[in-house]
Amino acid sequence: MLTPIITLFTTCAAGIALLFALPHNLRRSYQTVGLLTVFIAVYLGCVIYSGFSLDALQFQFLSETPWLPEIGIEVNFGLDGISFIFLVLTALLFPFCVLAS
Repeated sequence: MLTPIITLFTTCAAGIALLFALPHNLRRSYQTVGLLTVFIAVYLGCVIYSGFSLDALQFQFLSETPWLPEIGIEVNFGLDGISFIFLVLTALLFPFCVLAS
C-alpha cells in the first residue's frame, strides 16, 4: 500500500520553518503557527494509528518519493511495529511541547 501520509507526517514540521520568517515581535504568531502544525501532525498520527495493523509482518504505509530522479535516487518511508510506537508517542508529545513553550 503506497501512501504519502508518512511523508506528510515527517515533513509537517516544515511548518515550523515559517517561524523563522516572522519578526521576533510577533510572539503570538509563533504559537499559532506551531499549534497549527502540531494539530496537523496529531491528526495524521490518528489516521496512521487507526489504519495500522498489528498483525502484519511487513512495512505499512509505504511511501516512495523520487528525490533525484536524474540519477535514480528516491526516498522511501515505511512503518514497522517499533517506529509505529515512536510515531504515536511523538504525535502525543508535540502539543505539550508547544503549549509549554
